[in-house]
Amino acid sequence: MSMRTKIFCISILISFISISQNNTIYYNDLNIDTLINTYKLLNTDNELTIYRIQLVSNESPEKIEKIKKKYLKIYPEEEVEEVFEPPYFKAVTGIYLNKKEAEKKRHTIKRKFKSSFIFKETINITKFIEKK
Repeated sequence: MSMRTKIFCISILISFISISQNNTIYYNDLNIDTLINTYKLLNTDNELTIYRIQLVSNESPEKIEKIKKKYLKIYPEEEVEEVFEPPYFKAVTGIYLNKKEAEKKRHTIKRKFKSSFIFKETINITKFIEKK
């Protein structure tokens, strides 16, 4: 992480933090949580734990492609990955550092994708940066 990026992250954090009289820091913003988690993870190792949403799993790649098209029709700005873990193909979306964010997204899609669920995954930090 470059020094410029660190300074930027710290300046954003400082602008959102309010300090009480007993010097306890309070904030209530998921963006700040995400930024703090990203900063901590970038300064530790090359892997991080994320949360993702699996839309569906099936033995048929055609079924996965159909679900992928359906999802992208509703959410065109997002990505859906097709993952093959024998014997199943899976449609997976989202990369969330915070489980609450993943739950919030799943809540919005669960009517159309009833079998969707949140799962935890460990990925390389460079893959995370590419996806974000």
